[in-house]
Amino acid sequence: MTVVLFDYGGVLGDHHIEAAEQELADWFHCGITEVRSLLSEKSEQGALFRANRITEPEFWRRVAARAGLAEVPAPDDVLMAAWCRTYKPNDQLFAMLSSLRQEATVGVVTNIDEPRSRYLMTEVRLMDHIDVYFPSYVAGVTKKAPEFWRWIRAQVAGRVMYVDDRQEHVDSAARVGFATCRYDGDPNRLADVLSAWVREDGAR
Repeated sequence: MTVVLFDYGGVLGDHHIEAAEQELADWFHCGITEVRSLLSEKSEQGALFRANRITEPEFWRRVAARAGLAEVPAPDDVLMAAWCRTYKPNDQLFAMLSSLRQEATVGVVTNIDEPRSRYLMTEVRLMDHIDVYFPSYVAGVTKKAPEFWRWIRAQVAGRVMYVDDRQEHVDSAARVGFATCRYDGDPNRLADVLSAWVREDGAR
């Protein structure tokens, strides 16, 4: 079997859509750079939420507290809807998935919480475009943890390519034996790399 796995935010999904980020920044009375930091997987609350270790209300409570607010400034669903809109599918890469699936099993590996994952399923209809899906909230850990990658490795057989825009995640995937590609923002170059790699072993 030939398998190609993609990160979502930063690869299949363009992130930092500023109109939605500005909406969140206004709610939390801070700048866009700060709101990115508050929501980031690198923040304590961001990592815990993506690993399903804290609830959605607790996540927003911690975000508000770190923004210096005494209470969460809007209903959870309003804040979550804005956060979901900070990402949008990259149309060129989604089009590439269709042709790639003729030759390989295609999937997504992502650090994500359950509410935003639900958005991907219902609004983006992600499973119409891929075959397998590995979200961190199901694993109970994020990509930072070696056990996350062992969890995926145990579920996919054969040759596996992993694509991410962050070098630390590319390196982690390589340590469990995946071929890797760091996405540099050029969809055409990525399509050429994946096409050549898939052809090395023929169709699935």
